[in-house]
Amino acid sequence: MYTNVDTITNKMDELNARIADTDPDIVGLTEIKPKNASLDLLPQEVNIDGYTAFLNLSGRGLILYVKNCYGAVEYQPKDCSKDTVWCCIKISKTDSLVVGVAYRSPSSSDQQNASIEATIKTVAECDFRYFLLMGDFNFPEIDWISESADVPSNHPAERFLTCVQDSFLCQHVHEPTHYMQNQAANVLDLVFTNGEELMNSLQYTEPFGKSHHVTLNWTITCYQHRLYTKGVKYNYSKGEYTEMQKFFF
Repeated sequence: MYTNVDTITNKMDELNARIADTDPDIVGLTEIKPKNASLDLLPQEVNIDGYTAFLNLSGRGLILYVKNCYGAVEYQPKDCSKDTVWCCIKISKTDSLVVGVAYRSPSSSDQQNASIEATIKTVAECDFRYFLLMGDFNFPEIDWISESADVPSNHPAERFLTCVQDSFLCQHVHEPTHYMQNQAANVLDLVFTNGEELMNSLQYTEPFGKSHHVTLNWTITCYQHRLYTKGVKYNYSKGEYTEMQKFFF
């Protein structure tokens, strides 16, 4: 589950109720701090029973919750952007799932944009079997159905799109996620994986409180069961080829 919660302190009861209802394995939230807040959140203010919380209080703040049973550990990419938070989940003896949450402010500097892009590329190129990144990237200029942006080549949206394509990531959100009065609806909240087949049942549900962002719910299937079909197969190694030769000649 993911959403831009637009301040978490007054929505903890709703968050706990949603979690009790939907029982998500992973929850990602952005903009968890109030605007112009002078005091940081305390970790104990955002704890949820049964979940490990990975907290980043830079800017408006990010948080990533993972069920305790998965034994998730914090992951720090090299030169990690301060606008992201990551963890790693071991899913077999050899395979891991890396999970990240990101928030890119519309007023981000070129340096901040470049840092997010570099972090995404770094993590995507690491030796993780599965990759999941969610967040609010504030790129209304990008058409994710055609994977194009009608902007100059040096525009942040075009550079971000190039980063995603160069990292061979799939973006799964194609319907608007941000609704505000007197504004056009936009696709601002995104979910990336490293495989189109990993994403199932993406749902767009109601926002938290008065947030302008929908809540996204989905299922990821890391291991696909192989399909078996019944059919007639001949054992050619046991053919009577000598007798066949006599028959034809």
